[in-house]
Amino acid sequence: MERRGFLKAPSIRAKLLLCFLAIALVVWGLLSGWALSTTRSFVEGKAISAFRSAVDEGIHSADNNAAKVETLADLVGNLGDVEQYLAGSNLSPYDEYRIARDMLSHLETLLRGMGIPAALSIVSNNADIQEIIPVDVEGLLSTSGSQSHKDALGQVSIALYRAKRFQQDAMTVIQSNWYVDARNGATGWRQTSQDAQRGSVSFIKALPASPFSSSRGVLRISVRLEDIVVSEQELYLFDGQGELIFMTPEQAPPELPEGISLNGGDTAAVADGKAVLSGRMENGWQQVWIIPYDAMESFSAVLYQFFLMLLLSLALALVLSVCFSGWFTRRILAVRDSLYRFQQGDYGCRIQVKSSDEIGMLADGYNSMADHINRLIHDVFQTEIRSQQEHLTMLQSQIRPHFLYNSLSSIVRLCDRGDVGLIREMAQALVRFYRISLSKGRETITLQEEIDHVSAYVQVCAIRYRGKFQMRYEISPEAKSCFVPKIILQPFVENALEHGMHPTLGILHIEISARVEEGMLLVEIQDDGVGMDENRLREMEKEASSSGEGYGISNVRERIRITYGEGCGVSLLPKEPHGLIVRLTMEAQDTSGAKPPSF
Repeated sequence: MERRGFLKAPSIRAKLLLCFLAIALVVWGLLSGWALSTTRSFVEGKAISAFRSAVDEGIHSADNNAAKVETLADLVGNLGDVEQYLAGSNLSPYDEYRIARDMLSHLETLLRGMGIPAALSIVSNNADIQEIIPVDVEGLLSTSGSQSHKDALGQVSIALYRAKRFQQDAMTVIQSNWYVDARNGATGWRQTSQDAQRGSVSFIKALPASPFSSSRGVLRISVRLEDIVVSEQELYLFDGQGELIFMTPEQAPPELPEGISLNGGDTAAVADGKAVLSGRMENGWQQVWIIPYDAMESFSAVLYQFFLMLLLSLALALVLSVCFSGWFTRRILAVRDSLYRFQQGDYGCRIQVKSSDEIGMLADGYNSMADHINRLIHDVFQTEIRSQQEHLTMLQSQIRPHFLYNSLSSIVRLCDRGDVGLIREMAQALVRFYRISLSKGRETITLQEEIDHVSAYVQVCAIRYRGKFQMRYEISPEAKSCFVPKIILQPFVENALEHGMHPTLGILHIEISARVEEGMLLVEIQDDGVGMDENRLREMEKEASSSGEGYGISNVRERIRITYGEGCGVSLLPKEPHGLIVRLTMEAQDTSGAKPPSF
């Protein structure tokens, strides 16, 4: 017979090889693009990170220098000599000289201790104090041997003015309005017109009130911007309003690239071969650093190694594709050959593939399927044989010769007594019993018909036993219409009558109840006869299960199991204080007037 429905080994191997190669090429291309982009981003990120560290260090240094100036302003504002001099009036020349000498000495010490060249100016609101300017200070302190004070942007410069000097015509005095602005609340860091000309910046602060005066004046400390902001790179410094106040080298500021904002925090961008980074200082200024940077120059060092690794990985993928395609093909061919042999009728053929992947799972599934099919074939044969035997046994049991013999004997005795009524009643009960037993060849009847069958049997037995037992039925309406295999209750009632009676127990009570619970039909036959203990019940169930003889427990249990499957059957339970409970569990198949199913 020609093999059909299976791929030949060369064909599937070629397809697998092409698939592996296609996947390898696609993965290679995607990895190449991704790795190039990722590596370049990584190198660029590392460079930007290094630049950011330098910028952060520069900003931190600038913040420290600015903090020194602000700290110096706080110290000067709280200096006792300054308070005494600004509050003094009607002082003797000697006291004025002494206070001025101490004040200037302390201020000079503070300025030199800051480590940054600075010019300190104080504008006093006291019109009675003596002004001190750098020239006057030089003559005033000549007798003390102190170092002379240099120009305003020299190493140290100290000056003290009266407020009226800044309230005169701006053309005849110092050209600055910083004092007036400070009196109106404009204090802090700012660049005056003088600062803009000299490349400096000033920190302006109103002097706090003191016990000597309720209004002391304004303090100004001027420093060069190049002493505050230090950078070897191209640097641009903007104030809090976004105005450029300093740049190095001195040239026109460039247009900031996208991503750099003067209103944001720390940002970084790469444009036109330069890295542009910005950072904000604690006083609100923003520094913009422009650092030359060539990404390809840094990236080319690893580019060659990267391409070499990609080529090696492509060659390795080609070798692995050839190996894996052959490996998969061999296992698939093993599965194909086994399926073909099974198709030809070799049901004992099994696939010998030892692996835990999908092909191994397919082989295990095939082996399990073949085993299951073999078991099914065996079970079908056994079930057919058992079904024929049980059907024959059931037909033979329906006749029940001893029951018919005992019933006919009872009728003869009744004839001798001339009791025509009982004879009629017994004959009618026998007719009804055997009519339901035959059931026109049907194997399933409703539970109500099965109860009628038991009632006919009990009616015959009632004539024979004469008041020695009583029957009771408790059947729910939904249980009456359920289909059940026929003759499954009468054998247990017969066992109760034959083995449950005892003179010491009095009248035997038998009760049949039925109900439907969660889709299951539960039927119980209870009696208060002799009964048996649990050990005897287990022995009897084993004997009935192994022997399979008689129309008793094994017969009914097997028919229920075949009809409804595992989980349904017959169980025997002892009843307290004596008696027996037989429980039948079946699927509740309520037909509601439909034809009985064919199990």
